[in-house]
Amino acid sequence: MKTEAILNVLSLEDSNEDYEIIREQLIAAGLNINLSRVQTENAFESAIRTTKYDLILADFNLPQFDTFGALSLCKEICPEVPLICVSGIIGEETAIELIKFGAVDYVLKDRPQRLPFAIKRALAESKEKQIRQLAETRLRESEQNYRTLANSGQALIWTSGTDMLCNYFNRVWLDFTGRSLEQELGNG
Repeated sequence: MKTEAILNVLSLEDSNEDYEIIREQLIAAGLNINLSRVQTENAFESAIRTTKYDLILADFNLPQFDTFGALSLCKEICPEVPLICVSGIIGEETAIELIKFGAVDYVLKDRPQRLPFAIKRALAESKEKQIRQLAETRLRESEQNYRTLANSGQALIWTSGTDMLCNYFNRVWLDFTGRSLEQELGNG
């Protein structure tokens, strides 16, 4: 049986009681976690600068700091790490603004049983996003390799799509014809 990797989770929470409830919910859900806690903006920034986290749980409102501030720091320092807002009181409009600003979800503290599901979904989406970004990077690299190869020889090379319209001409072709890429694309 494959051992589940330990999730490194940061909790931005100033209430001892709420932190314990969150921790108990995650343990009861069977999540294999290493849960760290910070309570201030400075401690939060230091933690995300020095440690790689899989997920961040942020209380919406702390003294002199809130989830919007945490999201701003995350965008700068660790944009790939999903952040879930965990709040005692949050209005629907504020929740929507948080999602628009970059939070992946929010969970009300009076419904902590929802937190493990939100975490699993956020982690699955994060993994899917990483896979997609890797595929896009590999595709760009492959295309660049193709273009480098096509432009390095002396053969005249062009391609067309299934619509039979020309969509690529190598540098040798363009030099030979004296025409620009824009002039050649399509039926050129």
